[in-house]
Amino acid sequence: MKVSAFKPRAPWYGGDLQTLRNALMHRAKPLPGMSASVEFNLPDGSGDIMTGALDTPHKRASGPLIILLHGLTGCNTSVYMWEASRAHLNRGRQVLRLNLRGAGSSAKTCSKFYYAGSYRDIESVLNQLDPPLVQNGVFIVGFSLGGSILLNVLARANLPSSVVGAACVSTPLDLMQATKRMMEPRNRFYHKRILTDMKRELHVKAQDRAEAALIREVKSLLELDDRITAPRHGYSGVEDFYQSTSGLECLPNIKHPLLLIHAADDPWIPAKPYMNLSSKPESNITSIVTTTGGHVGFHVHRGQETWHNVRIAGFVKKLTPSQ
Repeated sequence: MKVSAFKPRAPWYGGDLQTLRNALMHRAKPLPGMSASVEFNLPDGSGDIMTGALDTPHKRASGPLIILLHGLTGCNTSVYMWEASRAHLNRGRQVLRLNLRGAGSSAKTCSKFYYAGSYRDIESVLNQLDPPLVQNGVFIVGFSLGGSILLNVLARANLPSSVVGAACVSTPLDLMQATKRMMEPRNRFYHKRILTDMKRELHVKAQDRAEAALIREVKSLLELDDRITAPRHGYSGVEDFYQSTSGLECLPNIKHPLLLIHAADDPWIPAKPYMNLSSKPESNITSIVTTTGGHVGFHVHRGQETWHNVRIAGFVKKLTPSQ
């Protein structure tokens, strides 16, 4: 594990303010490039279509295609997705900002909903990308739960040779620990907000009236995953679901270069699993834990790139130095 000295700037001190700044930011500036809507048919018989936006820099594109996966209750226009795209567009890279199944504009084209183990959706997207788009490789970035999906992709999917590496930001390596942390009294505001958003999104996709009523009844994220998410996807319960899809289960099977970025003061995701990685390092995995940074925060001065985007951009450059 490498410890890096991320330094926050006033007034964004502490994990909570770093986390909340994403909700307070506005996408005032347009992206430095052109964006086109894209769709991907999911071949599981559901008829679902995932959507996204392909961002292309004004200058000639170079380097690998960057694919961005958003977190829980996010979408491809979430502030951190927007700013990540800006960082890579400024470096001449094309960016695919995906809406996970049922999120953002794909809510209108999908009957199902994403979860930590929905790696086959991303596998399908990768297999549908046009060859010219991936001729310089593909690098995937997952934020929060999007990182959980990404780790499952890297460990379990049949990946094309175009994938050159990946990065995760503020990703829960142990889903049970993360859910219990979210339910702690100090996080009651976060928990209530995320649970409300999740129930609203899942209610729209309820399979029948009984499930819709069940969604309305649940009182916690743990109960939601135990009574809705786990059985819906074939797991016996929440413990089976979390055990099967947690990142710690995936890491030993990942062979691609992988960058993990996390903050010790993340109010949502415990840092302990990251600290334990230092006792059994994998040569292909670089883990960086900062003292502060919050959850998908790492904000510095207004108008400057977030610290994690700078680190990821540098990681990509090292993997593809000639591009």
